[in-house]
Amino acid sequence: MDVILPVLADPSIPDEEVGGILRNRVGMQMLRELNADTWTPLPKDHGRLSELDSSYTYLRQFIPNVLTAIDFKGGPGTRALMQAAAILKELNATGGRKVPADAPTGFVPAKYADYLDKARRSEEDTAYRHYWELCVISEARLTGKETTRFLRVSSRWTGVSDIRPP
Repeated sequence: MDVILPVLADPSIPDEEVGGILRNRVGMQMLRELNADTWTPLPKDHGRLSELDSSYTYLRQFIPNVLTAIDFKGGPGTRALMQAAAILKELNATGGRKVPADAPTGFVPAKYADYLDKARRSEEDTAYRHYWELCVISEARLTGKETTRFLRVSSRWTGVSDIRPP
C-alpha cells in the first residue's frame, strides 16, 4: 500500500499509465498475492459493538447493579427500549441466560442490527445475549444526551444527561 497509494494519488501520473507503473514498481507477483488475500469490510458501526463485546465480562460486573439501582422510564418512542430494559433486569434477577425470542429489538440502531441478525441466524444464543444486552445499555445511554429518556433517581425524576458521576 505504501507504493500503491502514492501512485494512485499523484495527479501528475495520467490514468492510462497507473497500471503499468504499479505492475513495474510493485511487481505482478506481489499484486497477485495482494489480490488473493480476502478482505473483509468493516461492519456498519466500524466494529464498535464488537469492541464493546470484547469488554463484556468487565461490563457485566456493573450492568446488573446499574439496572437494579435505576428505574428507567421513557418518553415518546422509547417503549421497545423500556421493555428491553425490563427484560434485561428480569434476566439478571433470575439468572436467565437466553434472551426470549419475542424480546424487542426495535430500539436497536441499524448499524448494530447485523450483529443480532447474524447471531440469531447461527443460533449463537450467547453472542445474541451479549449483543442484545450491549444494545440495551448503549441505547439507554446512562451518560447520554437525549431528553426523551428519564431516570428515577432517589425521589425525583431527571433527564439522563443530567446525571453526573460523583
